[in-house]
Amino acid sequence: MPATTLIDPHDLNGRAIKPDRSLIDKRLMRRARNLSILDRAIFDLVLVRSIPHRYVAALLGLSEGTISRRIRKIRNLLYDKIVVLLTSDRFLSAELREVGLDYFLRRKPINHIAQTRRMSHYQINAYLIACREILQYRLAISQQKWQLGQ
Repeated sequence: MPATTLIDPHDLNGRAIKPDRSLIDKRLMRRARNLSILDRAIFDLVLVRSIPHRYVAALLGLSEGTISRRIRKIRNLLYDKIVVLLTSDRFLSAELREVGLDYFLRRKPINHIAQTRRMSHYQINAYLIACREILQYRLAISQQKWQLGQ
């Protein structure tokens, strides 16, 4: 999925803004593509394009405090172990990955996920349990590898 520009690529004075993507890990950028539209816009404006919070707040019609809290929430989500697993594990089924991303990254309620995917709440819960179990298994394996390497 190609990255879409969410705002005009010029600053408030009309000067071209060149994103400094070298500061942001490619894997982090890949995870950010799965954020909700508003969170992706905030990520792009503040963390990629380095636009000050007050300009972003004015552009989006939010307070500076809201932007700061959203940035903290976005960073925490993007570094969450289960989100890292869901965006990097190529062995997960597409459906399991998307249900997990809807719940753990996009923070959609189980009811909403069940309705949009035409699944029962029980099926969604089973998928989420599977995501957690896979994460625990992967963490146990990586810990064993680390201990063997010592």
